[in-house]
Amino acid sequence: MKRSIAPFVLALVIVVACAPAAQADFIGGLKAYGQGDFVTARAQWEGADAANDKNKSMAHYRLGLMLVHGTGVAKDPDTGLAWLRRAGDDGLTLSQLDLAELLFQGDDLPRNYAEAFEWSQRAAKGGSSLARYYMGRHYDRGLGVGLDYHEAAKNFQFAAEKGVPRAQRRLGQYLLAGIAVDQDPEKGLHWLEQAAKGGDATAQYEVAKRYNLGNGVEKDLGKARKHYLSAALGGNAKAQHDLAIFHIKGLAGDVNLKEGRFWLQRAAASGIAHSQFRLGRLELTELRQPLLIFEAFDWIGKAWRQNFAASQEMIAKLAKDLPDQIQFNNLRGRIDADATVFCLLAYTVSAWPEIDKHCARLAEFGQVVAQYVMGRVHEHGLGRPKDLTKAHNWYRKAALEGLPRAQNALGRMVMRGMGVKASAARGANWVRRAAEQGYAPAQFNLGYMHEKGFGVLAHPVAAANWYRRAAERGHARAQFNLAARYMAADGVPHDAVEGYKWLLLAGISQGVDHSAKGDVKEKSARARWLFEARMTPAQLEKAKRRAKAFRPKSTP
Repeated sequence: MKRSIAPFVLALVIVVACAPAAQADFIGGLKAYGQGDFVTARAQWEGADAANDKNKSMAHYRLGLMLVHGTGVAKDPDTGLAWLRRAGDDGLTLSQLDLAELLFQGDDLPRNYAEAFEWSQRAAKGGSSLARYYMGRHYDRGLGVGLDYHEAAKNFQFAAEKGVPRAQRRLGQYLLAGIAVDQDPEKGLHWLEQAAKGGDATAQYEVAKRYNLGNGVEKDLGKARKHYLSAALGGNAKAQHDLAIFHIKGLAGDVNLKEGRFWLQRAAASGIAHSQFRLGRLELTELRQPLLIFEAFDWIGKAWRQNFAASQEMIAKLAKDLPDQIQFNNLRGRIDADATVFCLLAYTVSAWPEIDKHCARLAEFGQVVAQYVMGRVHEHGLGRPKDLTKAHNWYRKAALEGLPRAQNALGRMVMRGMGVKASAARGANWVRRAAEQGYAPAQFNLGYMHEKGFGVLAHPVAAANWYRRAAERGHARAQFNLAARYMAADGVPHDAVEGYKWLLLAGISQGVDHSAKGDVKEKSARARWLFEARMTPAQLEKAKRRAKAFRPKSTP
């Protein structure tokens, strides 16, 4: 079964048939852009120079961004960069600043620190305080220019006094550490707090730590939690971890394991090994939901592969103690907790001899998790040659016992004819059984099948409903596709606010949809440009509030 994201242009763009304006201009292009007619927008902005439009620099700037990011057109960073340079050479500060940042970060363009510094200088000469922060950043790191902390401090000071939060944070750090300035903890903390008030997530995290530890301020766990929350909402993974611990331990509030789990998921998805281990342990030992054991070992394994000591110690202890506890003679017909843990442990650390020695026997005795594990190793050829027939048979045994992961895997194999005669209808039936148990990947698959009419009736309302169910459980691709439905009024009424909310969430690593590809985040970012062009500031703010309030449901 194809598991790709719906094509970007078809899903998110409503093309409005517009005849090109008689005369190319920036305003005409902007109007076409807002209507989703990117062909006309591009033509208008490309022709603005020849038409001698007074806003031609803005036309060049918008065209450049359009091509660099691939918004409604094929991505063409080189051509986009050329248009941005033209606008920058004409003195457009917006373009100079974007060139400085794009070339510094290297997200859609190759990094070029020297040129980035040049554009920062030009924007600074035009009066941009943000550009002064950019210049300070170059001097601070010695990128594109010689390392010079004194020059960095001067630029940070200038930008900080003009209200640039990132400059305020860096100046605060300089003052606290005495870098190129006299050490002054009081002034340093002042600038950190100013940056925090301005929304700088790193500053919010640093202020939170100080209130948490009583470092330079009176210890105040309530203020610490408040700043951790602000930083966590701003995407700071370390703050997300610490906030999770506050909820789990009941620091400055009641114990809230669900909220703790939510923030651990966010931090774990960003790659923090401690968060991955703590999340796995929480699901394994404190939440005690049987079907969360799959996620638990997934996260513990991720931390183990990062050589996180606590995860290694836990796995080593389990590996030593569990085999002797498993009693093969009384396993038939029931799920044994020790056996479940052992099989998932062996799978997590790729212990193929242990799987052959113990898990295969457990599967024969009817241990459902072991049956699923054996299906996985045979399907993917893990520690042995692939055997799709054996994989299908093991998945079927576990599926008949009601394991949703096995049902979804079995449905996929049946639809594709893997180890069994292909049948879209029979495969869809197994996927549906998993979806109805709340398994998010199956819900996404069923939504996609209803969208395409594969194995089920093509039905836009059903597609949107199943996408919504998966989206509510944090499935990134489902969130992306649901956003498309709201934009195009496909199976749901048009609702830009709700669509933008789901698009925001699709671009956040939520630690739920492990199969999501890295391009979901990129496609979500591009799609937000389309939404933003058609929404009011009030609508955008409403959507952001909804996204911040979102908490995914647990998935089996």
